[in-house]
Amino acid sequence: MTNRAKKVILVTTVIAVLLSSGTAIAKNFDKQSKTDLIERNTSAGTEKGFENLQDAEGYLNPKIAELTKMKEEYIRRGEKVPEELEAKIEGEKEYEAYLRETEKKRLEYEKEHEKKLKNAPKDEKGNPILNVEPLKHGFGYFPKEQQVIKKVDTDPSTPGFIFGRGMLEYEINTMAKSNISILASGCKKDNEDVGVIWQKIYSPTEFEVSVEKYEYPGKGAITFKSYADDNNILIFTYGDGQEGYFDVRANEAVFEKYNGN
Repeated sequence: MTNRAKKVILVTTVIAVLLSSGTAIAKNFDKQSKTDLIERNTSAGTEKGFENLQDAEGYLNPKIAELTKMKEEYIRRGEKVPEELEAKIEGEKEYEAYLRETEKKRLEYEKEHEKKLKNAPKDEKGNPILNVEPLKHGFGYFPKEQQVIKKVDTDPSTPGFIFGRGMLEYEINTMAKSNISILASGCKKDNEDVGVIWQKIYSPTEFEVSVEKYEYPGKGAITFKSYADDNNILIFTYGDGQEGYFDVRANEAVFEKYNGN
């Protein structure tokens, strides 16, 4: 086992959709840092899903009310509201808009799905015989054609959008996709001696996303170069052109040449 920094799971969202009863329950576990806006997924109810999920203040995202109360407390005490808190509130409002758009699309999709089932011809037991694609209960897998390694320009917007604002602390040089994850590699901006690999994992069987960050002090910048073993191995260079690899199944970096075993 190689040395690696403590794994940080920024956010995990679990969605269960129960179509048989026309009801859905969404549980969101938010473990964001103070300023990170992390892409999250949501599901939700029936035709009245918005009303069912809103909190007492009318938000789908309960973090807004919580942070707004913190802001009001600063104001009540006559103190300046920290810029960090203001940024967090704005980020959560962006997420609120994302939640509402996602829920709207989900309701439209579910309505169309139900319509297809209703209008389909039935067998002797009353079951639809039309080949209707079932609703997904997970993210599935990235197609092979999408599993490529790309260089990242100096503009941090792409990795920042995928992994959150915490990515701005790092100089990212390459990104890649595996069967179920998006990865980014590079080093810390304020200490290029510390290599880093970020990994965003999409569960193929559940609506669950996790973001993990691995730091490698003393290794220098890490750069993805190629794949091996059905794209489950990402070969990279580090330091002074030395070679290592990242195993996406074990979520582990090995700082030695890959030998195929």
